[in-house]
Amino acid sequence: MTLLGSVVRLHRELPYGACAVTVAGYFEDWDDSRPRRVRMTLDHHDYGRAAEAHRRGDEVLVQGDLVSSGNAPRLDNVRSFVVRHTSE
Repeated sequence: MTLLGSVVRLHRELPYGACAVTVAGYFEDWDDSRPRRVRMTLDHHDYGRAAEAHRRGDEVLVQGDLVSSGNAPRLDNVRSFVVRHTSE
């Protein structure tokens, strides 16, 4: 699945290693136009990029495997994390 949206939550317990991120956005692969808040775990490098996107208000494009767990969808096995810089 491909998710396009904004980083709305960052959570890191240690200064290194995997970190949790929540993106609010839309799945490009679905006709359903409802916004979703989707959690994912990113490696240290992508987490830094997510934090910068959050600070700047940039959009992100994330590809991974959608896992439904009640009302809390999650992207596992994130294969691509791209920041789309917005013009100011």
